[in-house]
Amino acid sequence: MLVGSPDTVRGLLQAVLDETGTTELMLTTPVYGHAARRRSYELVGTIAPLLQ
Repeated sequence: MLVGSPDTVRGLLQAVLDETGTTELMLTTPVYGHAARRRSYELVGTIAPLLQ
């Protein structure tokens, strides 16, 4: 589970990419409230283009 600010999560996701050599990630957000879950995905969407 990755938790934190967008910058923190970006760093953690980048580490997963670097360690595994994968080029694709599938994410789930185990948040009950629809609005909060949607916001979580929006935040991930802002950092996704920064991942290499």
